[in-house]
Amino acid sequence: MSADEDAGRPRRPRGSSEPVPAEPRAEIPSWPRSIGEELVTHVYLTLVRRAHPSRASLISLGFLAIEIDQALPVLEELRLIDVGPEGHINVYPPDVALPAFAAELERQARTSRGASSALATIFYEARTTAGAAPSPETFDLRLLESIEDIDHARVQITPTARQCITRLVARTSRHDRVLLEQPQLLRTSRTMDPDLPPGMRMSVFEASVLELEGALTALRALQDDGVDVRLTASVPFTLVVVDETAALMDISNIEPSGYGSVMIRHGPLVQAISGLAAVVTSASSPVPRTREPSVAGFGFDQRDHDVLSLLAAGASDSVIARKTGVSQRTVERRVRSVMDQLGVATRFQAGVEAARRGLV
Repeated sequence: MSADEDAGRPRRPRGSSEPVPAEPRAEIPSWPRSIGEELVTHVYLTLVRRAHPSRASLISLGFLAIEIDQALPVLEELRLIDVGPEGHINVYPPDVALPAFAAELERQARTSRGASSALATIFYEARTTAGAAPSPETFDLRLLESIEDIDHARVQITPTARQCITRLVARTSRHDRVLLEQPQLLRTSRTMDPDLPPGMRMSVFEASVLELEGALTALRALQDDGVDVRLTASVPFTLVVVDETAALMDISNIEPSGYGSVMIRHGPLVQAISGLAAVVTSASSPVPRTREPSVAGFGFDQRDHDVLSLLAAGASDSVIARKTGVSQRTVERRVRSVMDQLGVATRFQAGVEAARRGLV
């Protein structure tokens, strides 16, 4: 409604002593501005106030015929009234009609939000040209204020992938739940070409994730789905990079509400962020796959192989002990034995050497 003091008040014919009804305090929805928001509001409030409204009664209250002919079709289309024969008007109860009207607006809003991702993909693809200088309309840096905003941004950018998706996943309770309960969110998008190589999808997790019961199984399941799963000592924040054209920086491991996270669509900036992701991935190790410990020249039994696999993945002695079902002291002895057989001095070297020789 208009803020004007006269908005919503029906007009009194000249010479009429009929009092002007008081303006109700209830909020009235906004009407299409093309025919005048105030006009439709005036007419609707007048119809609500009168027990037996009609086109003739509106004219008697001072409305012009042209105004009535503009407003009534709008109110009918919104299913707030029904104009019957001879100009009689049936007003539907507002406590039924207005919630139904609001529900329709919400449906239209949901439809618009649902189309935004697909339309955004078309928009940015049409404006992305290799080597072209960025223009203001193709620069999109959006501040995200909540976890819901972060999830919505992820849903927007991941289906646009045509070449690769790189994820760095920082530890939070939410990300732990996703790994264990919703791993499909870490897999490929439905629009990706299934013939593209598995290396197009990479997810790097903090090695401490292995402390979660079932995490190693979940990580290996992602591997089986074609994701290059890797582990590293720490991840500063969660990052999703799509084709060097879009990026999502999720700082919910620092600010639990997610406020301050950003979605970026700007080629040069995303390429710089992708370079940062490459530095982290280059220092990461692949999650070891389960394999038989029959390696010529090494006296490893199955438990030694399990210890070596977890060692290469960056697991601590306590985690290895829990995963293999032996004491931490036994793990320390086995780690030392493995390092001696590989001829290395540190745990890190043991993991590198094991990977180089194809032992994990």
